[in-house]
Amino acid sequence: MRRLERHYMKPRTAKSMELEETNARWNECLNSYEKVRRGVC
Repeated sequence: MRRLERHYMKPRTAKSMELEETNARWNECLNSYEKVRRGVC
């Protein structure tokens, strides 16, 4: 629910920043073998 609120409250200009944030999180996740092994990603 919080994620939805954040998404709709953000201005359009923040869209690219949101994408970068998501990519960074995914890269961090994929670089962590332990997380991948547990099926977190």
